[in-house]
Amino acid sequence: MKTLYIHPKNPQPRLLDETTNALLSGKVVIIPTECGYRFAFAMNAKDAFERLVRVGVNESDLVLLCKNISQLSGVAVITNDAFITLKNDFLPHHVFILEPTKAVNKKIISKKSLRFTTSAMPIMTALLEQMDEPFFTAPLICQGESVNEYDITDKLDSQAEIFVDVGVIDEARMTVIDLMGS
Repeated sequence: MKTLYIHPKNPQPRLLDETTNALLSGKVVIIPTECGYRFAFAMNAKDAFERLVRVGVNESDLVLLCKNISQLSGVAVITNDAFITLKNDFLPHHVFILEPTKAVNKKIISKKSLRFTTSAMPIMTALLEQMDEPFFTAPLICQGESVNEYDITDKLDSQAEIFVDVGVIDEARMTVIDLMGS
Protein backbone atom coordinates (compact mmCIF):
# COMPACT_ATOMS: atom_id res chain seq x y z
CA MET A 1 0.00 0.00 0.00
CA LYS A 2 1.29 3.40 -0.96
CA THR A 3 0.90 6.16 1.64
CA LEU A 4 0.19 9.69 0.41
CA TYR A 5 0.72 12.40 3.00
CA ILE A 6 -1.78 15.06 1.97
CA HIS A 7 -2.23 18.38 3.73
CA PRO A 8 -5.70 18.32 5.36
CA LYS A 9 -6.56 21.96 4.60
CA ASN A 10 -4.57 22.53 1.38
CA PRO A 11 -4.52 19.22 -0.51
CA GLN A 12 -1.71 18.98 -3.06
CA PRO A 13 -3.21 18.69 -6.61
CA ARG A 14 -0.70 16.05 -7.78
CA LEU A 15 -1.57 13.75 -4.85
CA LEU A 16 -5.29 14.38 -5.32
CA ASP A 17 -4.90 13.40 -8.99
CA GLU A 18 -3.22 10.15 -7.98
CA THR A 19 -6.00 9.36 -5.50
CA THR A 20 -8.73 10.22 -8.01
CA ASN A 21 -7.13 8.07 -10.71
CA ALA A 22 -6.89 5.14 -8.29
CA LEU A 23 -10.58 5.43 -7.39
CA LEU A 24 -11.69 5.84 -11.01
CA SER A 25 -9.68 2.78 -12.03
CA GLY A 26 -11.52 0.58 -9.52
CA LYS A 27 -8.95 0.48 -6.74
CA VAL A 28 -9.59 0.54 -2.98
CA VAL A 29 -8.28 3.64 -1.23
CA ILE A 30 -8.27 4.55 2.47
CA ILE A 31 -9.45 8.14 2.89
CA PRO A 32 -10.12 10.56 5.75
CA THR A 33 -13.75 11.44 6.48
CA GLU A 34 -15.58 13.27 9.25
CA CYS A 35 -16.09 9.95 11.05
CA GLY A 36 -12.49 8.75 10.74
CA TYR A 37 -10.54 6.89 8.08
CA ARG A 38 -12.64 4.70 5.78
CA PHE A 39 -12.25 2.49 2.75
CA ALA A 40 -13.38 4.13 -0.48
CA PHE A 41 -14.10 2.78 -3.94
CA ALA A 42 -15.85 3.98 -7.09
CA MET A 43 -19.58 3.51 -7.52
CA ASN A 44 -19.15 0.81 -10.19
CA ALA A 45 -16.08 -0.94 -8.77
CA LYS A 46 -17.65 -4.35 -8.10
CA ASP A 47 -14.24 -6.05 -7.73
CA ALA A 48 -13.21 -3.52 -5.07
CA PHE A 49 -16.43 -4.18 -3.14
CA GLU A 50 -15.96 -7.96 -3.36
CA ARG A 51 -12.42 -7.54 -2.06
CA LEU A 52 -13.74 -5.65 0.99
CA VAL A 53 -16.48 -8.23 1.57
CA ARG A 54 -13.75 -10.85 2.00
CA VAL A 55 -12.34 -8.86 4.96
CA GLY A 56 -15.72 -8.36 6.63
CA VAL A 57 -17.38 -5.28 5.07
CA ASN A 58 -21.15 -5.71 4.56
CA GLU A 59 -23.47 -4.00 2.11
CA SER A 60 -25.20 -2.37 5.09
CA ASP A 61 -21.87 -0.71 6.05
CA LEU A 62 -21.70 1.29 2.81
CA VAL A 63 -22.31 5.02 2.58
CA LEU A 64 -22.40 6.79 -0.79
CA LEU A 65 -20.54 10.08 -0.58
CA CYS A 66 -22.05 12.81 -2.79
CA LYS A 67 -20.86 16.31 -3.65
CA ASN A 68 -24.26 18.02 -3.35
CA ILE A 69 -28.03 17.49 -3.62
CA SER A 70 -27.90 17.74 -7.39
CA GLN A 71 -25.43 14.85 -7.58
CA LEU A 72 -27.45 12.95 -4.97
CA SER A 73 -30.60 13.26 -7.13
CA GLY A 74 -28.90 11.19 -9.84
CA VAL A 75 -28.38 8.23 -7.50
CA ALA A 76 -31.32 8.47 -5.06
CA VAL A 77 -35.07 8.85 -5.31
CA ILE A 78 -35.89 12.20 -3.70
CA THR A 79 -39.50 13.08 -2.93
CA ASN A 80 -40.63 16.68 -2.32
CA ASP A 81 -40.65 16.18 1.47
CA ALA A 82 -37.22 14.54 1.35
CA PHE A 83 -35.90 17.42 -0.78
CA ILE A 84 -37.05 19.98 1.80
CA THR A 85 -35.29 18.04 4.57
CA LEU A 86 -32.14 17.64 2.46
CA LYS A 87 -32.11 21.33 1.55
CA ASN A 88 -32.10 22.23 5.24
CA ASP A 89 -29.92 19.40 6.57
CA PHE A 90 -27.52 18.17 3.84
CA LEU A 91 -24.55 18.55 6.16
CA PRO A 92 -21.42 16.44 6.62
CA HIS A 93 -22.52 15.07 9.99
CA HIS A 94 -25.82 13.73 8.65
CA VAL A 95 -26.35 10.42 6.91
CA PHE A 96 -29.58 10.08 4.92
CA ILE A 97 -31.34 6.83 4.11
CA LEU A 98 -32.97 6.95 0.68
CA GLU A 99 -33.98 4.57 -2.10
CA PRO A 100 -31.17 4.19 -4.67
CA THR A 101 -31.91 4.72 -8.38
CA LYS A 102 -30.89 2.35 -11.16
CA ALA A 103 -27.67 4.37 -11.52
CA VAL A 104 -26.34 2.59 -8.41
CA ASN A 105 -24.71 -0.71 -9.33
CA LYS A 106 -27.11 -3.51 -8.35
CA LYS A 107 -24.15 -5.90 -8.19
CA ILE A 108 -22.99 -3.91 -5.16
CA ILE A 109 -26.28 -2.76 -3.65
CA SER A 110 -29.15 -5.22 -3.61
CA LYS A 111 -31.13 -3.55 -0.81
CA LYS A 112 -34.01 -1.14 -1.34
CA SER A 113 -32.34 1.53 0.78
CA LEU A 114 -28.91 3.13 0.87
CA ARG A 115 -27.14 5.62 3.12
CA PHE A 116 -25.89 8.90 1.63
CA THR A 117 -23.81 11.78 3.00
CA THR A 118 -21.53 14.63 1.98
CA SER A 119 -18.26 16.02 3.32
CA ALA A 120 -16.86 19.42 4.24
CA MET A 121 -13.25 18.27 4.54
CA PRO A 122 -11.17 20.09 1.89
CA ILE A 123 -9.59 16.87 0.66
CA MET A 124 -12.96 15.16 0.29
CA THR A 125 -14.64 18.07 -1.45
CA ALA A 126 -11.68 18.22 -3.86
CA LEU A 127 -11.93 14.47 -4.55
CA LEU A 128 -15.68 14.69 -5.17
CA GLU A 129 -15.11 17.66 -7.48
CA GLN A 130 -12.39 15.88 -9.47
CA MET A 131 -14.24 12.58 -9.75
CA ASP A 132 -17.52 14.27 -10.63
CA GLU A 133 -19.37 11.20 -9.37
CA PRO A 134 -20.28 9.83 -5.96
CA PHE A 135 -18.23 7.03 -4.42
CA PHE A 136 -18.74 4.48 -1.69
CA THR A 137 -17.09 4.51 1.72
CA ALA A 138 -17.00 1.67 4.24
CA PRO A 139 -15.57 1.29 7.74
CA LEU A 140 -12.03 -0.01 8.16
CA ILE A 141 -12.52 -3.67 8.97
CA CYS A 142 -10.03 -6.51 8.94
CA GLN A 143 -11.17 -10.07 9.65
CA GLY A 144 -14.44 -8.79 11.07
CA GLU A 145 -12.89 -6.31 13.51
CA SER A 146 -12.60 -2.53 13.18
CA VAL A 147 -9.17 -1.04 12.69
CA ASN A 148 -8.09 2.26 14.27
CA GLU A 149 -6.00 4.86 12.44
CA TYR A 150 -2.79 3.81 14.20
CA ASP A 151 -2.99 0.25 12.84
CA ILE A 152 -3.87 1.05 9.22
CA THR A 153 -0.46 0.40 7.69
CA ASP A 154 0.11 -2.74 9.77
CA LYS A 155 -3.26 -4.44 9.37
CA LEU A 156 -4.59 -3.17 6.05
CA ASP A 157 -1.48 -3.09 3.87
CA SER A 158 -2.86 -5.66 1.42
CA GLN A 159 -6.47 -4.38 1.47
CA ALA A 160 -5.97 -1.01 -0.27
CA GLU A 161 -3.69 0.42 -2.93
CA ILE A 162 -3.44 3.91 -1.41
CA PHE A 163 -3.68 5.31 2.12
CA VAL A 164 -4.39 9.04 2.17
CA ASP A 165 -2.83 10.12 5.46
CA VAL A 166 -3.82 13.52 6.87
CA GLY A 167 -2.80 12.78 10.44
CA VAL A 168 -5.12 12.34 13.40
CA ILE A 169 -8.83 12.95 12.72
CA ASP A 170 -11.25 14.18 15.37
CA GLU A 171 -14.10 11.79 14.69
CA ALA A 172 -17.58 13.27 14.69
CA ARG A 173 -20.82 11.56 15.56
CA MET A 174 -23.10 11.02 12.61
CA THR A 175 -26.86 11.62 12.76
CA VAL A 176 -28.88 9.17 10.66
CA ILE A 177 -32.04 10.56 9.05
CA ASP A 178 -34.39 8.05 7.40
CA LEU A 179 -36.16 9.63 4.42
CA MET A 180 -37.57 6.41 2.98
CA GLY A 181 -41.12 7.22 4.11
CA SER A 182 -40.98 10.89 3.05
